[in-house]
Amino acid sequence: MLLCFFQTQRQNEQFLLQKESIQNNRDIFEKQLKKIELDYLMKQDFIFVIEAQLKVIINNHTNHEKLT
Repeated sequence: MLLCFFQTQRQNEQFLLQKESIQNNRDIFEKQLKKIELDYLMKQDFIFVIEAQLKVIINNHTNHEKLT
């Protein structure tokens, strides 16, 4: 009876350790995912800025060509 109790206790501890490990892995994954999402948004913002700058340059060039 006592042996059965210790086995059950050990299995319970192993289960809790596995559960904790899974949660830790999930936390790590979520942090990495948030970093990837932020990197993506930053790159999108950078692309929008570059596109806007190119439009200004093209418009300035087009207007300059019309004047000459």
